[in-house]
Amino acid sequence: MNDIDFNEETISFQSDDKVTIGDPDTRSHDGDSNRSSFVALMCISVVFIALVVAIVYKIRFPEFTDPESNNYCNPNLYLTAFWIINYVLK
Repeated sequence: MNDIDFNEETISFQSDDKVTIGDPDTRSHDGDSNRSSFVALMCISVVFIALVVAIVYKIRFPEFTDPESNNYCNPNLYLTAFWIINYVLK
């Protein structure tokens, strides 16, 4: 049977030293990189949505019957985009 000596010195698992995993120089810039990527993605998304809204609303009444017309648009595509935009922007 193992005897436990209660008089021996114990080692604390908690320490006042801070443990750094990885290179501290690159670790400190991760938050800035993620934030700038998020901002860039949001800007691109807003511009894309604005362009889609402008295209859909610019062609307010497209031609659905004559495919040779310059103003022709597939009715399923146009009406789906139109109602999704109206639902999102309501």
